[in-house]
Amino acid sequence: MMKILFIGSKNMGVDALNVLSDFQDQGFVEIVAVVARADDDLEFWYKSVSERARELDLPLFMPESMGDKALISEVTRLQPDIGFCCFYPKLFPESFFSIPPYGTFNLHFAPLPRYRGVLPIPFAIINGEREHGVTIHKIDEGMDSGPIVSQSLIPVFPDDTGYDLYKRCEKSGLILFQETVHKFILAAGKLPTREQNVEDVISYVKGDLKSFEVDLSWGLERIYNFVRAFDFPPFEAPYIQMKEKVYRLMIRPDRQGIDATHLSYFEYESHKIFLVDE
Repeated sequence: MMKILFIGSKNMGVDALNVLSDFQDQGFVEIVAVVARADDDLEFWYKSVSERARELDLPLFMPESMGDKALISEVTRLQPDIGFCCFYPKLFPESFFSIPPYGTFNLHFAPLPRYRGVLPIPFAIINGEREHGVTIHKIDEGMDSGPIVSQSLIPVFPDDTGYDLYKRCEKSGLILFQETVHKFILAAGKLPTREQNVEDVISYVKGDLKSFEVDLSWGLERIYNFVRAFDFPPFEAPYIQMKEKVYRLMIRPDRQGIDATHLSYFEYESHKIFLVDE
């Protein structure tokens, strides 16, 4: 029976943990521990991995740092065969991700090697991509740079907001995760991987997004792509300043509970960009 360490957060993390729990109920795996965010017990718009781990009566760690010596000691003692990560917000030191002998694998919402790093969905929309994807890769010392074990591509539609594409990635990612874990079980932890082609790398870090302010000199296509990329409730939408007033720009104000009937808007092709007075 394969012994699994799970690391995760948010809805995708909870859904992935449920997949592993189902495999455990069938006698295929043992979940030796769950690692959740240190702040996972707080109230957020997404589901809690720590709460779900407690419901499943699983050993739970919520470290401030993934390099914490006590965490590494405890996880080493549990002797996991393999690790799976979904949406954990920090890079792992080698002393942690190398504990499982078969490696630790991460689900990333991008078609690696394209869109490594932060905000892969918004940057793909900003760049006008017509195809995106989800990838499971082995974690190494870099940022989303490890060998790929499985991948699924999905379309990006011209009217997609960041929220739309995120939800599509969640659905595709859950299927890919379930299929990949099943393959690992059948292969006793050993699956072939392929190295990422460094010539195809697109990568972003936190500092690459300078501001959510829209510059009207960008042109309508760029403005539209930027606005829809960050149209994702409950987060604040991009904004413009006009005549000393601030307006939030939205594609789907209804998702923020705002009636668009009397809102001003401008258009890119057939797409409306609504102005919401702050």
